[in-house]
Amino acid sequence: MYTKIGASVEVSWENRLYKGRYILPRPMQQGRFPTCVFFSFTKGGQLVIHRSFADKYQNPKIQCDILLDPESVAREFVVMNGGQRWDWNFLRKDKDRLDRPAAAACLMTEVGADGESSRWEGKRKVAVDKCTYLGHKPSFDEVKCLLDTGKAVMAGMICGPDFDGLGPDEIYSCSPQYVWRNGKRRLAEGFEKHMILLIGHAKHDESGSIYTPFLNSHGCSFGGGGIGRVFFDDLRCFYVMDTKYPPKIIDKESSPSKLRLGHDEQKRDAGLAKTEDGKGSGKYVVPARRQ
Repeated sequence: MYTKIGASVEVSWENRLYKGRYILPRPMQQGRFPTCVFFSFTKGGQLVIHRSFADKYQNPKIQCDILLDPESVAREFVVMNGGQRWDWNFLRKDKDRLDRPAAAACLMTEVGADGESSRWEGKRKVAVDKCTYLGHKPSFDEVKCLLDTGKAVMAGMICGPDFDGLGPDEIYSCSPQYVWRNGKRRLAEGFEKHMILLIGHAKHDESGSIYTPFLNSHGCSFGGGGIGRVFFDDLRCFYVMDTKYPPKIIDKESSPSKLRLGHDEQKRDAGLAKTEDGKGSGKYVVPARRQ
C-alpha cells in the first residue's frame, strides 16, 4: 500500500550534506539473488567511511572515493554458509544455516568487503570498526539520533508483490499474508523479508506517522532514483555501524570459514560479540538462522 508524502519535511542524506560532503552511496542493483542484506550492510559501511573521512579532513575539497563491493561480502557469506565462493545457489534463503544480518555484521568487521580507491592499487579488504545489533524494535528517538550523526542504520522489513511499484513521492506499508507450511507459519507467496539502509526520517504531514527514507538495492529505477520510504512501525531487526578513518585493511588471507558457528540465542539477540568459546580463544560466534 502506498501513501502520498504530501507536504512532509524530510531530514535525509539524499538532500543533505555532511560537513560539506555528500556521503550517501549510489544505489546498486542486487540482481536476481536475494542479497539485500549484504548490499545494505556494505552500503552502510561505505556511508560511515565517507562520514569519518569528513570528520578527519575538514576541507570539503578533499574527497573520499572509497567504493565497497557488496557482491564480495555475499561471496564470503557463501563460504561461511558451507558453499564454494562462486556457488550462488548457496544464496537461496532455504540454504541458510546462519542468521544473515548477524553474519553480515561479522563479515563487515572481521573479513571486510572488496574496496577500491585512488589511494591504493587494485582491491583491498576494507572493514569497519563496529557493527552491532540495535534490537528488534528500538525507539524512534534512538534511531533518529544515530541517523542525524551520520551512523549507518540497517533495518529489516516485509515487502509484498507491490513493493517495486513504489513511486518517488510515496511511502510504503505492507500487510503481510501468512500460510501454514509443515506445521510452521510462513510468509505467503509474493511476500518476503527485505533489508534496507535507512538514510533519514520525517513525520507525515497529515497522519503524523513517522517514516524513514531508505536506500534500496533494486537499482536507480526503484522509487525515486533508488530511494524509497517506509513507515517506521513496519521496520524490525535494526543494526548500527560505525568506524573511524582510515578504515581497517584486512589481510586477504583472512577467511570467513575460520569463524566458528554457534547457536546461542543470547549471542544472537545481542548481535555479534567477541566471546570465549570455552577454550579461551575469543573467536567470533555467528548465530544460527532463525527457523
